[in-house]
Amino acid sequence: MDITTIALVSTLFFILIGVPIWVAFVLGGAAVLLLDMGMPIETIAQFAFASFETYPLLAAPFFILSGALMVRSGGMEPLQILVSNTVSRLQGGLPILVIIVGAVLGAVSGSAAACLAILAAVILPLFAKGGLSRAYGAGVSLVSAELGLIIPPSIFLILFGASNQISIQDLFSGGLAAGVILTTCMVPVAIWTSVRLKEKSEVNSDMFQWQDGGSLIKCLPLLFYPVIILGGIYGGIFSPTESASVAVFYSLFLGLFAYQKLTMAMFVQSLEDTVRLTALIYMLVFGADMLSRLLVYMEIPSGIAQLMLSLDLGPTAFLFAVTLFLLVVGLVFSSLPMVIMVIPLFLPTVISLGINPIYFGVIGVICASLGEITPPFGPQLWIAEPICDVPMSKILKQAAPFLLAWVVALMLMIIFPQMLLYPMEALR
Repeated sequence: MDITTIALVSTLFFILIGVPIWVAFVLGGAAVLLLDMGMPIETIAQFAFASFETYPLLAAPFFILSGALMVRSGGMEPLQILVSNTVSRLQGGLPILVIIVGAVLGAVSGSAAACLAILAAVILPLFAKGGLSRAYGAGVSLVSAELGLIIPPSIFLILFGASNQISIQDLFSGGLAAGVILTTCMVPVAIWTSVRLKEKSEVNSDMFQWQDGGSLIKCLPLLFYPVIILGGIYGGIFSPTESASVAVFYSLFLGLFAYQKLTMAMFVQSLEDTVRLTALIYMLVFGADMLSRLLVYMEIPSGIAQLMLSLDLGPTAFLFAVTLFLLVVGLVFSSLPMVIMVIPLFLPTVISLGINPIYFGVIGVICASLGEITPPFGPQLWIAEPICDVPMSKILKQAAPFLLAWVVALMLMIIFPQMLLYPMEALR
């Protein structure tokens, strides 16, 4: 066997024996770059820093810190009372809340990991009170956080548009429409799964009773958080990346002045939590980047793509075939290189078949986003385990119905393209 094959097999072996996944990916990719391509080790270090400098990751540490500070600000108790009282009377209220908050926070932060961290800190503790497991809450949060990769401002849509001379504004219109469709498809799943799980648990109706009639007033400073962030972004006051810094300062304001519960010890602990999670996230991103380089060097994605392009298919059949291919590739390929390198390979055929390239780009980005949370190598799935403090197998089991909802929504958008095209035209 040549070096590339040995590197790929060794990577899989390291994962199976329990070596941290990012270490396995880095070793496999580095072996090819050093031994087969003759790259100096300094270049690998440059690849590491380049992978850390992506737009979503720049905002992630600040939003993680913001979430940690909000947890310790003193506003969580009245928020939990308010949220519990509001959603407990609704079937599927808690998971629906997670879906909505996940879509909003994900769009604001530009980072699914940061969104997941905030959901885990603020909302997951409520699931036990509602007779639902933390694993279930983690599964819903995992999928909901991915909406931020599709709903504008989406880094995936920006990269796809910039690299292929496609209007980013039009892609944003398509991403917003797709986000609404995906969210809508997740809601009935949330109702069905929560009802099914609650039937197996004993829920005390008294646990959601108001303990303080002034909880809403006490929550107002905290509830202004998404208003300030979203309003600032869409009002053109600051960019999504800059909003991460604003979020940190506002969280400090809550803890020091609004609720007056934040101490120096709490601040230091928040910094420690942020550094720990950020380091883990960055290492996983670097590992995924190295694995992607290994697969690209072996020409695995491009070889399969060229095979599919040679098939004589109509528009709908072609889209189904490409979608299936992208979903399979997403199992072992990092989503960011997919958006930049793999999806554009199909654009010439897309145009020749008369398919709207904006529509195709949105479909491709949805597939790439699914790759973030599907086993065995979905980076967001691996990140979710330490953030949510739930075993990965349990998270994946609870997330499966919501992943299926995404796949169903994706199929509907392919079979009935006007579901996406009409809203796109209306939003342009």
